Amino acid sequence: MRPVTEELYRALLNHRTMAAYKQPGDYVFCSSSDRPANPDQLREALQRVLRDKIGIHLVQTACICFATPPDRLSIVVPAA
Repeated sequence: MRPVTEELYRALLNHRTMAAYKQPGDYVFCSSSDRPANPDQLREALQRVLRDKIGIHLVQTACICFATPPDRLSIVVPAA
């Protein structure tokens, strides 16, 4: 388990206070139907906030991942 920074902890607490679904078994990031949020939509929303409000532009990369056991290394190759 990785430690959580104080900033991330406070951001998650703030998110929870505004969330519609707050029960222990609820998803942290969910759709309006209480289903898990689509990871692609979450990533796009985060990238939009980083770009538009903070001025951080992420470089798009391609990823080649090989199905390996968890203790093996997957290969990630940036796009040319």
